[in-house]
Amino acid sequence: METGSPTDASVRSASLVGREAEPARLNSLVDDPPLAPAVSCSRGTRGSGRRATRRCAWGSIGGEAHRGVAALDVATGLATGWDAGADANVSSLAVSGDRIFVGGDFETIGGKSRKYLAELNAADGSAARWDPSPDDAVHALDVSPDSKSLVVVGDFLKLSGARRDIGEFDLSTGLLSPWNPSAPFFAHSLAFSPDSATLYVGGEGELAVYR
Repeated sequence: METGSPTDASVRSASLVGREAEPARLNSLVDDPPLAPAVSCSRGTRGSGRRATRRCAWGSIGGEAHRGVAALDVATGLATGWDAGADANVSSLAVSGDRIFVGGDFETIGGKSRKYLAELNAADGSAARWDPSPDDAVHALDVSPDSKSLVVVGDFLKLSGARRDIGEFDLSTGLLSPWNPSAPFFAHSLAFSPDSATLYVGGEGELAVYR
């Protein structure tokens, strides 16, 4: 991605794919209600615009107490015991090899102070040294199909001390890339094209396409 603004389609209203769809669930969670997440919700406001929010988080899943993020056995749906110990919601995650990237509105995770964005060790859930410290919540993130970059979106205005609407990190160095596109909305979702050449970003009823 070389440009810093949406393509010729620009930013347009869109009905984002999957908005109405229920998340896929493991059969064991559906068939055995005691293993399903125990969910609680709260209302509040966020950001300089004081936007109203309704946040939900589960405190247990797969038969164990976990908050925000957990590992489940794909055959049984049971929690594996892996626990990163998030102190608040984890809203997104992406995996690259043995590295797990998570975003949300947490301030502590993996045994370390990490605000809104962190890298976790897949073996034990501990937080890595990487600490980009966004100034507000991260709603979505994804690793590019070529495994070269991590892109994050959310309510933040700064990442690693730099002004950003959308943040791109070089996975080989962990550093914020110079790419600095404009996104005139708070983004809540993103996806790469299979060849990593195009990025789709959505939020607040808008969809932007970057190449």
